[in-house]
Amino acid sequence: MNTRVIIRGNQIFRKTTAFTLADQIDADVKRTLPVSDDETLVGIYWNTSDELSTAVIVTDVGLHMGASDAPRFVAYSEIRSVGFKPENKTTDDNIYLSLSDGSEALIVVSRGEGKFRDLCDFARFLMRVVELDVQ
Repeated sequence: MNTRVIIRGNQIFRKTTAFTLADQIDADVKRTLPVSDDETLVGIYWNTSDELSTAVIVTDVGLHMGASDAPRFVAYSEIRSVGFKPENKTTDDNIYLSLSDGSEALIVVSRGEGKFRDLCDFARFLMRVVELDVQ
């Protein structure tokens, strides 16, 4: 268990209305999540209300994204940089990740408005976790 990631997630996401912390998630929902035994759930970011297919599942090891027919997992240890298009910060819903294998991943974070968009908090969380050098 990576306690530093869990603490950072709780600090950053506790005021984000579209994020449900792990201790507030119904047990039936937890059983359906693609979280492995070596991961600890931090919480779920809901792009749309109660739609797991568009949600981002945050654990102490990485992120689970996408629908069950095309799931994607990105480990924090694979992330080399976190960014978004500066010209579209107030309208774009995407966080762009550069990964250690040279590929890129895209995270959709669609809620919030103006300078209080959830995109900024989510990107801040990822930048802090990458700084922790999570293995």
